[in-house]
Amino acid sequence: MTRHLHSQSLTARYASIIALLAAFVGCAGQTRIADCASSPTAICVAELANAERSSVATGTAQVSAAIEVALAQAAAGDAETAAQTLAAVTPFAAALDDSTERAVELTALASTAATLQDKQWLETWLATATTSAASVTTASKRNDLTSKLAVASAALDHQAALDAVLKLPEVDSTDAAYKARALAELAPVFAAGGDWSLAERALEAATMGLLYYRSVGYTRIARLAPDASQQRRYLRTAVGIARKLDDGYFKAGALRQAAAAYIALGNNATGKRFYNDAAVAAVTASTAERRARATSRIATSLADDGNYLEAAALLPISLMALESEERETMRLWSYYEIAGSAAFAGDDALATELIERIPPETAFGGSPLQPAAVRDLAFGLARHGETSRAIRVAAAIESPRERVQALARIARVLADPDMASLPRYL
Repeated sequence: MTRHLHSQSLTARYASIIALLAAFVGCAGQTRIADCASSPTAICVAELANAERSSVATGTAQVSAAIEVALAQAAAGDAETAAQTLAAVTPFAAALDDSTERAVELTALASTAATLQDKQWLETWLATATTSAASVTTASKRNDLTSKLAVASAALDHQAALDAVLKLPEVDSTDAAYKARALAELAPVFAAGGDWSLAERALEAATMGLLYYRSVGYTRIARLAPDASQQRRYLRTAVGIARKLDDGYFKAGALRQAAAAYIALGNNATGKRFYNDAAVAAVTASTAERRARATSRIATSLADDGNYLEAAALLPISLMALESEERETMRLWSYYEIAGSAAFAGDDALATELIERIPPETAFGGSPLQPAAVRDLAFGLARHGETSRAIRVAAAIESPRERVQALARIARVLADPDMASLPRYL
């Protein structure tokens, strides 16, 4: 059953694109798409996504597309094929000419293996990626990758992973942030494994740089705590740290995540109160685009909780905050984020309107922005039960990597209808 706030047909708006589908998928591809759209399953859509990988040209995009497909295959219950998908793309990652790109993609493969709990491949990729990361000449990027690899290694050895993170440098604020981020990511891994003392130790050590990560870490382990008193203790700590943050952007983010945790643990009244506090903090962020994006992310989180009307009510506030943003790049990036929030909230008409404000040639960090926004739109349609439409919109995305990503994420929604929206980084 659809949960859309608007019933306007996205398919009609994208009719001209869908009409061109044959240009890049062919008759057989159209038949597969039509068959899958008529009776969608997670396996069927994951197979569509995998078939589309052949159209992804560049090495880095090939790796990221394979990771998305592998996650979809695993979600659909086929862990063996997921591992094969990742293994098959490893030569592309290892053969990248740029040493930094090579290290980034190998690190991403190791992190994905950790997510999938594939310890055999994790050991292989950790060794290869660690060697590759050590050759990265830019110190901050090298430390970023090293911290991610240490987190991935926690799937093999908790204590060794913590020791590796604690040894990371804190030369400047960027390095300190990477270290704090890693500690916040390790804590829930330890907690999920029942190692609560080590989880607490990791967060007690996360005093460097931005305390946002420490707050988020306590929120994450609160969700995993076995009893209500432990949950309350961790969340009180998380909120206490969040309230001390000076930057409204990060304060809003920390309070938003605490609010979502309270709701997930059954305390709706407290969760809604902290969502309100997060919205107030967002207004104090330092720039217009940060005010807009902080508010948009609260809307996304509310939508993840199923509070679609509350989420939709924040979208005009987010757009209003953006009106004073003079930097075109950040304004377009914000349209992309807010469009995704609108789609997740069920307002596909607003999402489409914002997507149309982004010029097709716009790129951010070398990646096309409009196709990424349509990808998120397809995900929103699927999450609101409009799976057939979602598949057709996803299949019509002209950028191959984003087309694969969209289809893979639809497959994951079909496997887990309660799947939360993903961070929207290109």
